[in-house]
Amino acid sequence: MSTAGLHLNDAALALAIAGELHSVRPSIVHADPTDARRFGTDAVATARRTPRAVSADHWSALGAANPALPGMALKLARAELRERLAVATVDGGAAVQLAVPPTLPAAALAALLGALRAEGITVGGFHDAASLTVAALAMPRTTLVVQLGQQYVAAARVGVEAGEARTRAVAIRRGSGTASLQQAWLQLASEAMVLRTRFDPLHDAASEQQLFDLLPQAWATAAATGAAIIELPAAGESRQIQLAAEQFAHRAQVVYRDLLAVLQELRPSGIVDIVLDESLLELPGLRGKLAELRGCRLLTVSRGFVARAASLQQSAPDADGSVTLQRGHSLWSAPLEAPLEIPHSAETIAAQIPTHLLWEGRVVSLPQGRRIEVGREVDSAGVQVNEGVAGVSRLHCSLLRDGRGVTLQDHSRYGTWLNDQRVLGRINVLAGDRMRLGEPGIEFGFVAVGEADGPSQG
Repeated sequence: MSTAGLHLNDAALALAIAGELHSVRPSIVHADPTDARRFGTDAVATARRTPRAVSADHWSALGAANPALPGMALKLARAELRERLAVATVDGGAAVQLAVPPTLPAAALAALLGALRAEGITVGGFHDAASLTVAALAMPRTTLVVQLGQQYVAAARVGVEAGEARTRAVAIRRGSGTASLQQAWLQLASEAMVLRTRFDPLHDAASEQQLFDLLPQAWATAAATGAAIIELPAAGESRQIQLAAEQFAHRAQVVYRDLLAVLQELRPSGIVDIVLDESLLELPGLRGKLAELRGCRLLTVSRGFVARAASLQQSAPDADGSVTLQRGHSLWSAPLEAPLEIPHSAETIAAQIPTHLLWEGRVVSLPQGRRIEVGREVDSAGVQVNEGVAGVSRLHCSLLRDGRGVTLQDHSRYGTWLNDQRVLGRINVLAGDRMRLGEPGIEFGFVAVGEADGPSQG
């Protein structure tokens, strides 16, 4: 019997059978309950023609447990998975293994389990997608795993101890994801076409669908070659525009900032591996933004990797029929595939623990075990900013250097930024990082110049 594995990432819901990828496509489905034949089936081809009869957010609604939506969201998820799994269950195959993203809480999984059982589908196990990724790659150290959904960006920090990979922390930004990118780039292409040809493709459902269908190849081409030509046939004539990778990247900045923010939030001290799906490198400008992360190795895995790994699991329901979420996974003796490392400059890879803070020509030591306060009213060992500087709190932030590195903690009303990403709570700092307090703000730098043996200012 063949085991099926599903990765429940709605931006690229993937099905694998016995270790081989079968299909990957976004979770955009027909949502008209009166059309039983098509309900829950693929609707990418009509997503812009009939938007009110299509759903692209049922998985997000299921994860958020919105009281107004979970009933319909669950019905859509059930119908979609029934259709996806039809090919895998013709022989009455083994239990399905589901790899789940961090956005699906236990209540959503319980509801999903009941819905699938009602379809006669046996669920062998739920698997934390991030820890399964690290285990299947046989990666022996702390790793950040990226996931980009239709309505969210997320990252998980996976630690490895005694040969087991387990997710230790998760950061999520909802309301940001591939749907936001698609809408921003659809608007970009429409504006360019209006300027060049006086034709607005968004004023006609058919031409909007045509443009929507052309965009994925366009942005992948732009990312690979620097520019892409989009040719839209309409009313017997061809309308053509050219978009540069920089234009796509500029419109994507909000989503990219959210992605960098979740990575910065979880980043530990020292060099860390970041794993992401290879398809994300087809997004123009994202590779460059990720390269700004110091002390990181960027690794990519093939499309559907997590689904393939799930399809090789052998979990089964407990004797009482219950199915648990497997949060930890033993490292595989041999990786499912060798991840591809994206080249960085030596400067970017360098990951040193900072020993000093630089500010207006002064050098402030960061001694081991001592908390350094930064703000307008701080103690004598801290960094006191002039009273007249706007956007700086009395106690704005603090820095602590210990055996694990240097931690920055924000305490302010106005915000603290590290490498242009706002700090939410605590974050680890590396030499070469830049810290900014408030808006327009004042900037500090971090350097490693030898061991700090006490507080000093020069």
